[in-house]
Order: sequence, then structure tokens, then C-alpha cells
Amino acid sequence: MSEYKKRKGIIQFTQFSLIGILNGTIDLGALNLLLLMWPTQTVMGLFLFNSIAYVLAVLNSYFWNSRLTFRLDVFFSVREKIIFVAQATVSLLISNGVFLLFIYWFGLFPIPLWIIHNASKGLSMAISSTSSFFFMKYFVFSGSRSRG
Repeated sequence: MSEYKKRKGIIQFTQFSLIGILNGTIDLGALNLLLLMWPTQTVMGLFLFNSIAYVLAVLNSYFWNSRLTFRLDVFFSVREKIIFVAQATVSLLISNGVFLLFIYWFGLFPIPLWIIHNASKGLSMAISSTSSFFFMKYFVFSGSRSRG
């Protein structure tokens, strides 16, 4: 692997991570706001609230990553957008699966509910955003304009 490709990969991952912090703030903030406004412990309610929060973060992610992190590789084509939606859907399923699994698992212990929700959300964000980076790098924004 060339030195340029290694450096580009590190820069992309760093940019993606910084944008991810903003996405995480949006994701976690939206989830907590929804749970504050409409407290729920039902699987469907948690699934819905997590999905809404996740979609808001994904829209923000697409905006910033397509204009910054992967700007040299983005085409804004219909095909690219369809692949983005597909990867976002897979990442959403990962997010919801991890979120609900850890809510169940942490619920086995005497932990305050707000900690359970936020710890579960944090783990789901870390795992789904890592998978999302690789999906975007190698499938969504892997256009022929790629340099190096």
C-alpha cells in the first residue's frame, strides 16, 4: 500500500471520527429528548426512538462526509444514494440490535434506567458507526475518481 493511501486513510478516518462526534451528539441528544418527552420501555417504542435519532444522525453524516471526508470520491448519483441508503439501513439494523440487546443485558443489573439507555446507545453508536465507515469507504464512496 502506498504512503499516500495510508495517509489518506488515516485522514479520512480522523475526519469521519470528528463528524461522528457531531453525529453522536445528535443521535444521543435526540434519543434522550424523545425518552424525556415520551418515556417508554417497550421494545417497539425504544426501536422507534432509536431509529428516529439514528436517521437524524445519518442525514447529518451524509451531508458532512460527502462534502468533507469522501469529497474526492463522491458523485451524488442516484446509484450512490441508493447504496448509501442500503448501508444506512444495515447500520440502523446493527444499531437497533446492539441497542436493544444491551438494554436487555444491562437491565439484568440494578442500574438506573437513564444509564442503561445511554450506555446501550453509546455501544450501539460505536459499533454501527465503525461498520458505517467501512461501508461508506468501500461501497458508497468508492467511485472511480478515487486518487491513489
